[in-house]
Amino acid sequence: MAEFTAVVQESRSGPFLARTVVGKSASEITSRLLDSGAAVAQVVEHRELHPLARRNISAKDVVYFMEQIENTLFLGMEPRLALKACAITISPKSKSGKNLQQVVTAMERMVAAGESLASVARQFPNLFSQVAVGLLEAGEGSGSLDESFRSIRVLVARYESIRHQARMMILQPSITFLTAIVTVGIIIVYIVPQFRSLLDYLGGKLPWQTELMISISDLITCHPLIVTGVLAACINAFVGLPSWVKNNAWTHRLVIRIPGFGRYLLAVIRTNFVAAFAQLKKNKMTNPSALVLLKDISWYFPYRTAIARAHMGLKSGESLAHVLAAEADIIGERNIQYFRFIEETGSDTEQLERLAILMNRDLDARTEQLKTILNPLILIVLALMVAMIAAAIILPMYEIYNRI
Repeated sequence: MAEFTAVVQESRSGPFLARTVVGKSASEITSRLLDSGAAVAQVVEHRELHPLARRNISAKDVVYFMEQIENTLFLGMEPRLALKACAITISPKSKSGKNLQQVVTAMERMVAAGESLASVARQFPNLFSQVAVGLLEAGEGSGSLDESFRSIRVLVARYESIRHQARMMILQPSITFLTAIVTVGIIIVYIVPQFRSLLDYLGGKLPWQTELMISISDLITCHPLIVTGVLAACINAFVGLPSWVKNNAWTHRLVIRIPGFGRYLLAVIRTNFVAAFAQLKKNKMTNPSALVLLKDISWYFPYRTAIARAHMGLKSGESLAHVLAAEADIIGERNIQYFRFIEETGSDTEQLERLAILMNRDLDARTEQLKTILNPLILIVLALMVAMIAAAIILPMYEIYNRI
């Protein structure tokens, strides 16, 4: 028996509580806790990962691998031979490609030793998410592994597209802000301090704006190592902020309240939920099994516990639309209306795919909306910086003029 840490929520508005649980696997513990009525947010095993599981593999290489193995399985190859063929054809020229080749080679050896493909995939989270592992388990049970890999490829490509959109959304404002910071730093260090000696000679007094700029300049020139260390720490904290937020459950409810970003996060969660649900239904999964996997498509704990409560409602005999309606703040009213329509018409996959298209459009609109918020905010910050520097330069010039 292995040891796991389970994060649960006993009531809808209650805190997230961590428990130490012993069991065979994360999925077995999740099912056990759900059956006991606990809304499970996360189950993490206390074990060492495979050494290759820590290697970085780019999303582009992951999609390429999924497409390759999908095609080889479609041609009738056994999983072991399909993995071997993929390992041979993967290009090791890039670091990501080399890492992928090593992982696939290790997987081929483990499958050849008698392990199932799903159990092997579970040991490489850098290549297979929890949803992907669930799809492989379903594919091995139904004999349609090629369909499972096709669904995994579609989901990985979709998630990477969303991440790319988010990166591009903040790239331009970040470049603008960094350029402004460098320009302001040069002015503060080399130009503003020149007024001090001149006004001291004329017997004048520097305005507080110039004094502030000179103090900053003195700090930078007298303690460059300290300033550099503080800036490096700030940059490191900014880069690590997303991981820190994900790993601290108490921050999750705060993130959703950030103006603009909270709505964008909800749009991403809802769109991913519908798109992943459509792929799972294509693989003939039942609604309870699909919800167990859908719980892991987002790091946002309130979403995870909402899906867990919906799963418990399904197990008690309620309809999918009914149990999701109780989580409308997370799932979205439009999605719930579509699920009601799907239950009435019985057209699961087709209507889910149409809903996914609509949600993608909504997400694109949210992305553009967030861009329109970010750009003016950056301009306002830059305007305040320019105004401060202008005052620090122009006011001493008036003082010098009056003294001459």
